[in-house]
Amino acid sequence: VNAVVWDRSELFFLKQPSSIEQVAFYSLAFNITQQLLLVPQIFATAAGANVMSRVGRDPEATKRMVGTILRYILLIALPLAFGIAALSSPVVRLLYGSKYLPAIPVLAILAVFCLAKAALIPAQHLLIALDRQSFLLNCTLATAVENITLDFVLIRGHAAVGAAIANGVSQTVAAVSIWVFLMTRLHTPVPVRSVLGLLMASGTMAGVVALATRGM
Repeated sequence: VNAVVWDRSELFFLKQPSSIEQVAFYSLAFNITQQLLLVPQIFATAAGANVMSRVGRDPEATKRMVGTILRYILLIALPLAFGIAALSSPVVRLLYGSKYLPAIPVLAILAVFCLAKAALIPAQHLLIALDRQSFLLNCTLATAVENITLDFVLIRGHAAVGAAIANGVSQTVAAVSIWVFLMTRLHTPVPVRSVLGLLMASGTMAGVVALATRGM
């Protein structure tokens, strides 16, 4: 189930109605965005061990710590994701040449949406530590159904771009649903103001970069 939602399952649906070039465009963009996640994943994995060890002693303090972990993950991941999205055109042109120009919008979409995967890591650790895996499993199953449905709807008409949208929307819905559950049912404090501030700052940065590199 995790492979459907969080991995490159779109390749299975993409290769049926689309050309091999579209498969290459999606695979290239997906691989680049996966590299973006390495730093926040390393940080989140290390912090996750602390979550597991502390939850039995002080669950409430652990929940506050998870909110702090989310803020630091986004502090790393947001500038990276928005920056690569803004630089998608010069990056593809410089590294891969004119034959890969259709991969530019695919990279931009996947770069922005990969934030969902980064933001979900501390939430998963907390749910597992609190023995609430049933909700995590049910949410992932529902998201897998949504992902497959979007693949069928979007890929046939929009090829790699449709695959990127299907993948990104599904992951974002899953991440938001899990964090809403943590906030409303488990009363996990989330630094919403800090997250919104990071979003605004990163979005502004990406807009300036996109304007500065227009035509490159």
